[in-house]
Amino acid sequence: ALHLILVVKYRKQLLKGDVGDFVKQKITEIAERSEFNIEEIEVDKDHIHILLTISPNISVASYVKRIKQSTTQSLW
Repeated sequence: ALHLILVVKYRKQLLKGDVGDFVKQKITEIAERSEFNIEEIEVDKDHIHILLTISPNISVASYVKRIKQSTTQSLW
């Protein structure tokens, strides 16, 4: 299992309310079409905690890149 903490740039409190729920939903959708499983996910005002089960064949950086790119594109 892998524990990721993804932080909003400059620790701005952007993940309040609906935005946090939207990001949580997007990360769950990414997991459904990717090679990792989400054990647990929690959203705070300025960061996200994700507990993942990953494949050892793919680097952690590629998982983080996929999550961050997809959620950023969806938000914009």
